[in-house]
Amino acid sequence: MAEAYDIIVIGAGLCGLAAASALAERARVLVLEREPQPGYHATGRGTAVMQFNQGSQVVQALTRASLAELSGHYREIEDLPLLAPRGLVRVARADQLDQLHRFFDTAGPKPLCRWLDSEEVRLWVPILRPGYAAAGVLEAEVRDIHVGRLMALHQARMEARGARLVCGAEVTTLLRRTNAWQVASEAGTYQAPVVINAAGAWAGQVGAMAGASPLSLTPKRRTALSLSAPPGVDVAGLPMVADIDACFFLKSENGRFKGTPGDDTPCLPSDARPAPLDVAKGVDRLMAAFDLKIGQPDAVWAGLRTFAADGNPVCGFDPRAQGFFWLAGQGETGIQTAPALSRIAADLVEGRIAPAGRHPAVPGLDLADLAPERLSASFA
Repeated sequence: MAEAYDIIVIGAGLCGLAAASALAERARVLVLEREPQPGYHATGRGTAVMQFNQGSQVVQALTRASLAELSGHYREIEDLPLLAPRGLVRVARADQLDQLHRFFDTAGPKPLCRWLDSEEVRLWVPILRPGYAAAGVLEAEVRDIHVGRLMALHQARMEARGARLVCGAEVTTLLRRTNAWQVASEAGTYQAPVVINAAGAWAGQVGAMAGASPLSLTPKRRTALSLSAPPGVDVAGLPMVADIDACFFLKSENGRFKGTPGDDTPCLPSDARPAPLDVAKGVDRLMAAFDLKIGQPDAVWAGLRTFAADGNPVCGFDPRAQGFFWLAGQGETGIQTAPALSRIAADLVEGRIAPAGRHPAVPGLDLADLAPERLSASFA
């Protein structure tokens, strides 16, 4: 006989765990994760930098609304901070200055976001090659996010509130019978009136399994490289550096550098692996911009980020499949938007807010911009 719950969350990435920990205050919640540990794919391989000028206006509103929670201290993780100072310098070559000016015109807040001339850029980023950057924009508000602590916080809350996490539980069947979903997995069979699809790159497959509306969600591969720091370089004191066209970024991490060629390659859901060509592009781009001698990177890996067609996350009940809730499509901003997005998801699932209109915790956000209906012409 199937174990009964009020809510089943499919996917134990950060947003799935955050939604589950919030819902577990008032409901019996089960989280099913296909991998042997939570946060294995996008959460565990993301950049984990909170950028307030990144993404659409919807994403930026969610990021701002997430700041208060991420700035807090929590006894579940011994009051350790979730954020750390970082700073970001976006750089532009002479042929990219128009893009940099357009970015600066809309970026904010202006007291913490300022224009740098070429000499100032070199002062902030002394490892840049002389003459590479014609100008830059400093975003002083950007911060690192301690993802491990954030995951531990939500797992501790789930455990304290009686929620259950089952790993190695890939879902194989989703059937709606009477008033509940029957969910068969490799770890067992379960049932609940509500299923939350937080399956990341596999969200489209889970939706198809449930007979939900087909949404335009695209997993994209991003390559990362770990590089040794040059002797004598104060790695910890450097800001993150990003090309204004997103052709690369470089940041210090645990005494080393982490970089990327900025690739966004559409692909099928998988345990992503870096392509040799993308690794070579990353090395070439970083060596062109920085005074680094890069032979073979110390380590390379890849992760998948899943994007909706309009760049906004998907958060809401499916009109076609009763009790089936989408929590997907966070793209490259899933970590920094998870606090606000999971709060909205919990409020929608529990019926505390209407699916149309505004959410009091996220000023300026129209919930219609998150709704599944916006992505499928079949709802018209």
